[in-house]
Amino acid sequence: MSSQLLKLIAVVMLIGSVMLAVLAWRLAHVPAPSPVVGAPGAIPPPPHPVVVVSRNFHASEIITRKDVRLAHIAKPPPNALKDLDDAVGKTLVSELSQGDPILPQHLIGGNPLAQSLHEGERAIAIKVDEIIGVGGFIQPGDRVDVVAYLRTDAQRIKESQASIVLHAVRVLAYGEELSPRAGDKPTSDGGEARRARKGTGTAIIALEEEKITRLVLAENAGNLRLALYPLTGDGHGQGPPYPVTLGNILAPAEAAQLPAPKGPMVQIYHGSQPEQIQFQ
Repeated sequence: MSSQLLKLIAVVMLIGSVMLAVLAWRLAHVPAPSPVVGAPGAIPPPPHPVVVVSRNFHASEIITRKDVRLAHIAKPPPNALKDLDDAVGKTLVSELSQGDPILPQHLIGGNPLAQSLHEGERAIAIKVDEIIGVGGFIQPGDRVDVVAYLRTDAQRIKESQASIVLHAVRVLAYGEELSPRAGDKPTSDGGEARRARKGTGTAIIALEEEKITRLVLAENAGNLRLALYPLTGDGHGQGPPYPVTLGNILAPAEAAQLPAPKGPMVQIYHGSQPEQIQFQ
């Protein structure tokens, strides 16, 4: 066998070895096939609970408990709501179809003061100071009686009087604080928050709609005081409001010691208002 033939065979064998080595390297680095979902032995991705609407929604509708449910989705939107309480009571700003997940951008940001109102209630603010507001110790969530002091004006009110015009109304805010929600943990600040509330000028209370006019009339006719209601109270007054005049609290003995007037009766005019005075 000639030397040239031997060289040719050696070259062919070298090329074949290189090709086998390349083929073996490629086979060693081929990725394993992904498991098919639903196929025997495949591990499905874990589902995640997501709040979805259970009916079609239009914009500006308010979500109720029956309008939402939890659905388990393998790949939910990253910011989808996961708790039903985060959606109930909120207002939608866009249309949603049945089964759509609820996202934060679908909801109108809720007013915490409005959310603390019960059905049929309205929030109204009254002017207070440390004296009116029980020395600044009133806190959101307390109940108070509203007492009105009406000073005599010789026209509408013949005698100064005081009256409890509202019983056990709920305080929503005092200063910048709002009523605590369910689940909120009480804070122990050593009284700093209470001291910071002193001197504030507004208390916001919750009233039934029909009682708002009574409060507005009482506030414009006289001065208001707040009387803190006990924690053990049932939230209802002991009876209908009734006025107390100065004559009701004068002692009969003191009135008996005053000598009866015997002098002449003189009529004095204060502008257009007459007043009769009898001298001793």
